[in-house]
This record gives sequence, structure tokens and C-alpha cells, in this order.
Amino acid sequence: VPGGKGSVAKPFASVQAGIEHAGACAEVWVHPGTYVETLRFEGRDVRVVSTAGAALTVLDGGGTGSVVSFVDDESPAAGLVGFTIRGGSGTPGQAPWGDPALTYGGGVFVRGASPILRDCVVRDNTVTGQGGGLFLLESAALVEGGAVEANASTASDDAGAGVALVDATARVHGLEIVDN
Repeated sequence: VPGGKGSVAKPFASVQAGIEHAGACAEVWVHPGTYVETLRFEGRDVRVVSTAGAALTVLDGGGTGSVVSFVDDESPAAGLVGFTIRGGSGTPGQAPWGDPALTYGGGVFVRGASPILRDCVVRDNTVTGQGGGLFLLESAALVEGGAVEANASTASDDAGAGVALVDATARVHGLEIVDN
């Protein structure tokens, strides 16, 4: 709702607006629907939670970059719970970790942060580099439950079309990785 205040009666117009207005260690609750936008946590330790789960709550990047990015030292207090994440095209690489001509992390891009991703379905994202679904660089993220499926990389066969971990100590539990 334009001009929304973040209440049930007057919700924010976008999920990103909820993140930007949330205080430290807050939760942003998202109702079912398809949200065509990209999310940038920008150092905010905010947990974004779907009220109805991944089957009914979709973040669609519309091919305009990584759908969700954690790149500013977000802690485990930051995270995403219960979303389908699709339609991402990735973040351009930067020396020394990536080729600027390639894109990484179509669905979720994490660099130097440790968010929690729980019960998310990351699907139908495409990059030209690594991690069509998830790209975790120098990250201690926790990924629990959910699935990474039907993501693609146009790079070589060893590019990690589904998941790419680079210099990461991430923990992954109960994640189904299929058909990437």
C-alpha cells in the first residue's frame, strides 16, 4: 500500500521498504503473494519471514540481478524464512574473487555475511558465472531445509549452477539440491 506504515491495516508497499524501516534484530512478516523486487539487507540484521511459506510467497527478481543480497557483514540475526526465490540473474564479479564480466548468485548472493536461510525454495535463476541458485563467499551462513532446483549457469560444467561456496564455512542441513 503506498504510504503504508508497516501495520496490518497499512502494510509497506514492498518487502524492501519493510527491511529499511525495521530496527535491529526485528522481523518483517510478509503475506502470501508474488513480490517482483530485489532485496538488499545493507548491514541490517533483520529476519524476513513469510506468513504462509514458500509455496505461496514468492520473491521474483525479474532478471534484474541477485534476488536477495547479504553483503554488508549481516549476522545470523539476519535472514529469510519460507520464500520461493526466482528470476535472478546475479551480481557482477569484482576482483579478486570474481570476473567482472560474469554474474554470481542469481537467487541469493552472500559475501562476508552470515545470514540464516530457512525453508526457502531457490529456483529458476540463471548466472553467467557461479551459483545460479546460491553463491556464498567468505560466509558462515546457515542454510536449513528447502530446495535449490532448476537453476543454471552458462559457465563451465564445474560452475555450481545450484550452489557455489567459495572460502565459506557455511552449514547446510536438509537442503534438497536437484536438476541444476
